[in-house]
Amino acid sequence: MGESMTEAALSIVGGSLRILDNESLTSPAGLESLSSIGGELSMEGNPVLTSLAEMEGLSTVEGDLTIASNSSLCDDEVIALCTALGVGLGGSCSYSGNGSCP
Repeated sequence: MGESMTEAALSIVGGSLRILDNESLTSPAGLESLSSIGGELSMEGNPVLTSLAEMEGLSTVEGDLTIASNSSLCDDEVIALCTALGVGLGGSCSYSGNGSCP
């Protein structure tokens, strides 16, 4: 029997990570242990995504970070992630088309 994302405790992605067009994703649950992405991180077109809190342990994204067109996600969540990454972000941080903040 396979492990769930939370049991597997994914900590490093050697290449890029793309989370795209998932109509039921409310959070990146299961990525709490993720600390490093060797390429880009793209999260786009996830209409019910409301939080990025599970990604607080992420310290390195060697490529670009793009979080766009997630209509339920407040841009403040994206800005907080980009700020937390600081020098650990190897590329640019871009976001657009996300939801409005309360």
